[in-house]
Amino acid sequence: MSTALTMAQRPIDKFVRPLPSQARAVVDFDDFLTQEDFIELDNDLVRYDSLTGNTIVLLILPSLTDTVTLRSYTIEATALAYFNTWGIGRKETNRGVLILLVPSQRQVRITVGRGLETVLTNETCSLIIQEQIIPHFKEGAITRG
Repeated sequence: MSTALTMAQRPIDKFVRPLPSQARAVVDFDDFLTQEDFIELDNDLVRYDSLTGNTIVLLILPSLTDTVTLRSYTIEATALAYFNTWGIGRKETNRGVLILLVPSQRQVRITVGRGLETVLTNETCSLIIQEQIIPHFKEGAITRG
């Protein structure tokens, strides 16, 4: 999987059509996770939020191309659009994190709210992707990743 912490190749201000709503801490539009992994990750992320006040959402998409409009987006634009539309993180603290996975295109992106930018810098996010997420995914240990 490639890290996508670089500048967007093609700036996009907004998506052509509204994004689906967020229902849980784990949103898997790709049916990538097993039911057991989904439940375990969702429970872990909800528990982490209640303990720390830091909201982490895992979003898994089948593609970066809108199936209706056939318009393609960069992973940066997609992550930012979902992050802002869903308002991840409490409004008063803005301590939200979106982890976007697009397994079919081997891409992953971490987008961080302003309240966590000093803790989760671009460098730190890149290390998390390279040293935690990708190696575990290669081993098939999705929930550890």
